[in-house]
Amino acid sequence: MAEPEPSSFLLQMRAIGERVSQACQRVEDTKSPHLQYQEQVTALKDEDEQKWARIPPNPTKQDLKAVRQNTLRLGGQLRELELRHAATIEEDDKAYRASLEAQLKKLCRDMVDIFGRSLVIEALQEYPAELVLGSQSPGGGPPNPTEATSQENIQSAYQRNAIDPPPNTEFQDVSMQEPNSIQDHATPTNPSVPNDAPLPVNPVSPRL
Repeated sequence: MAEPEPSSFLLQMRAIGERVSQACQRVEDTKSPHLQYQEQVTALKDEDEQKWARIPPNPTKQDLKAVRQNTLRLGGQLRELELRHAATIEEDDKAYRASLEAQLKKLCRDMVDIFGRSLVIEALQEYPAELVLGSQSPGGGPPNPTEATSQENIQSAYQRNAIDPPPNTEFQDVSMQEPNSIQDHATPTNPSVPNDAPLPVNPVSPRL
């Protein structure tokens, strides 16, 4: 009796495993700029150490001179590598991240091809509508619950301020009121003397 053919489910699972394995291998082969820099530095240092390790037990002056010249040459290459890495690290890092993002998108497209668009759409319909429609925050990511809550609080505060009555001024402290004029501060009032009474004139003593 012939062996039955594998079901479509098993074929899909095998295809998924193959695509995921291929994607993981591509990610491992894509080295970050920092890792590439470290590997190059290590290679230069290893070369220098190997040169010194191959010096004969009784080296001649010519042997030592050759090894020292090689060390100076590798030191110059190491300095150039350090300067180039510092100058291009930002652009190299952007390219590295873009490569990883492209590989992730490719894996997603592979999954859609394996499952079929109808099954993917059916699965997406189980999520909230805002996630299916791809609503994003101004920064490009999903909505931030903290930002949404803050906006609601600010809007509620504006609404409360729009309907609050003006503050009650009947119970303000009289001592906190500003004087009407400088005279209120400078001239004390005497209730026994009318305000329009003439001021007394001090007699002038005669000169001796």
